[in-house]
Amino acid sequence: MNRMEVTLVQREESKKLQLPAKRRITDIIGAQGLNGETFVIKLNDRLAHPDERLKEGDVLEFVEIIYGG
Repeated sequence: MNRMEVTLVQREESKKLQLPAKRRITDIIGAQGLNGETFVIKLNDRLAHPDERLKEGDVLEFVEIIYGG
């Protein structure tokens, strides 16, 4: 099985993930135990959809939505 490395950024911390090839962003959301309604997804500094496939070297960032009043 082919593997790839992507960088995951959360709360200003980054880590390298070794993943099977052709993973989707939604796979990472589930594996990290995240609630997809609490953040915006950025892929290589642009807004991204959870169904997008990841590629070797991608930078995936989950930007938390801040609520307040």
